[in-house]
Amino acid sequence: MNEKKDKWEQLTEIPQDYEVNPDLIKKAESAMRQERRTTRRNVHVWQTVAGSLAACCLLLIMIPAFRSLGNGPITPPDSSSSSAEERYFDDGSIIKENADIIEVVEANHLQIKYYNDETVTSQIWKIKDTDELAIIYQSMFCFDTWDTVTLMISLKPSDKFEAFVLYENLSENMSVSDIAIQYSIQQEEKRVKAKFVYEGFPYYLEIKTEDATGKIEKYVNMLISQQN
Repeated sequence: MNEKKDKWEQLTEIPQDYEVNPDLIKKAESAMRQERRTTRRNVHVWQTVAGSLAACCLLLIMIPAFRSLGNGPITPPDSSSSSAEERYFDDGSIIKENADIIEVVEANHLQIKYYNDETVTSQIWKIKDTDELAIIYQSMFCFDTWDTVTLMISLKPSDKFEAFVLYENLSENMSVSDIAIQYSIQQEEKRVKAKFVYEGFPYYLEIKTEDATGKIEKYVNMLISQQN
């Protein structure tokens, strides 16, 4: 019994003089390294996919919130704040579109006065590069006086527009319904220009008339008394 080894021991015994092939060791190590790289790469890919999916979900959640910001009321800026940088827009920077004034006012929650006579045509003027609503424009023909009245309302009081350049040097002053008005009567052109600020928004009025007497009072009071 002692002379003969157990068969199991014979099968499991590793000869002491067994020589390991160095090429096999290198191949094994290389295979292990490749396996680790593949595992890490797969983990990185799944991390990237998971991150992208999370970002897409966040974007889908935030888009409605950002859109809702554009539906808020347009209000005049605080005149005491100097943080707003003044911008200038020439006529080429403006897009003009015909519009239903009531729909525009309601959609943008505008707290403004406007004419709503049947003869009135209205436009919205937007800044081309940003699509911002900038000016409300109205034109009206009055059959009782044969006057043509043009009204512009600036929704961007902190900005300057070429459309208002002709109103910069109005030399006369008056008050209508406690509203301070600057105006100028151009007799030769039979034209009256006036400007005033009402509830924070600048209004620009032009009246083409044969007789300028009392016309500023007439059309300013008509505007302010509108139930809109």
